[in-house]
Amino acid sequence: MATTHESLKLLVTGNMVAIQPANAKGQQAETLSVDLATGRVMFNQAPLLGASAQKVLSVIGVFSLKAGAVLAVVTEAERVATLYGQPVFKATATRVIKPDVNFDSGDQR
Repeated sequence: MATTHESLKLLVTGNMVAIQPANAKGQQAETLSVDLATGRVMFNQAPLLGASAQKVLSVIGVFSLKAGAVLAVVTEAERVATLYGQPVFKATATRVIKPDVNFDSGDQR
């Protein structure tokens, strides 16, 4: 069964994005790393993200484009229902993170 987290921390450094559970403790945490230049997704242990990390609620996905990959995340949501005893949320704000490259007109969809 997959692990779920109430919220996540996200830090963008150049073309690299690191995502960790917001409640991570200790020296290191499970980290989802995305290289936006290549689209490579890695899962590893890494040092905890600092105070400059942004809070996000969910990862929508990583999408490959000609100029690299983009990462879409949910930054705000509201609870709208309950299904089988579990809360259901509606995304109310999102963010798309793109690599540090110039997109041509064919990639701006």
